[in-house]
Amino acid sequence: MSKRTVTLKNNYSFSIFSPRGSGKSTFIKKVFLSEIPDHLTIDLLDPKEEATFQTNPNELIHRTAKKPPKSDIILVG
Repeated sequence: MSKRTVTLKNNYSFSIFSPRGSGKSTFIKKVFLSEIPDHLTIDLLDPKEEATFQTNPNELIHRTAKKPPKSDIILVG
């Protein structure tokens, strides 16, 4: 894996696009999950989660409604 340098600003949304197996999920886990104490993570690469959202797309509304306003939500897919 190539070493990359990136600067991300705190109050912005962003997307990461890269081929499979290039380290997107690892990057998110190492950089964000340890720094964001109260976050919601939804991993659509998990077959159970994928099946949940395929059968009930409103699940996203239900999960995010439980979080305080302006909470961090990490969606991996």
